[in-house]
Amino acid sequence: MDFGGKKVGIKKKLAISSCFIITVIAILLINNFIITNIFKNKNNGMKNKLYSLSIKDFNDDVVNEDDLYIDENKGFLASSTFYTANGRNMRLSYDLFESEYKWIVNWNFNKMMEWFESQGIVYTEIQNSLPDFIKVYTNQEGNNYILLSDNKIIEVIGLGEEDKDKIIEIVYNKIFKDTKEELV
Repeated sequence: MDFGGKKVGIKKKLAISSCFIITVIAILLINNFIITNIFKNKNNGMKNKLYSLSIKDFNDDVVNEDDLYIDENKGFLASSTFYTANGRNMRLSYDLFESEYKWIVNWNFNKMMEWFESQGIVYTEIQNSLPDFIKVYTNQEGNNYILLSDNKIIEVIGLGEEDKDKIIEIVYNKIFKDTKEELV
């Protein structure tokens, strides 16, 4: 008697594969949504933490502690930091996304660009004096910048009338410079 041995084997393999895929998706969801929200420290005790890039790098100081907001998220595939500070002379906001995996950074960059496009915001790549592994984009107004490498994206938001080349150089030196040195 044949009980459909091939069909049973295929069904077992399909069931095992499905369970594996569901487990991986569940782990990703737990990591990215539940665990990060449990351990997320919404600006408590983080104000005194040193960051790779801060308003002090632009020769300014925070007016008061209420004018500083930081939100960090860390997962096993990527991490992000949102930083905003009102200084005496300027406002600095940035969103830094980091991952060891180039494909995740590219995926995030493409999603950002799709969102900007849907909002009618156009970013164009600009020429710069940075190394070739860094791409720099700016919006139409020229006050927001995106710097992109294989493992980092930073969107620097609303710097106003500051010197573009100086801003890009400061961001590169604080965020990307060590990355290239590690790769060499």
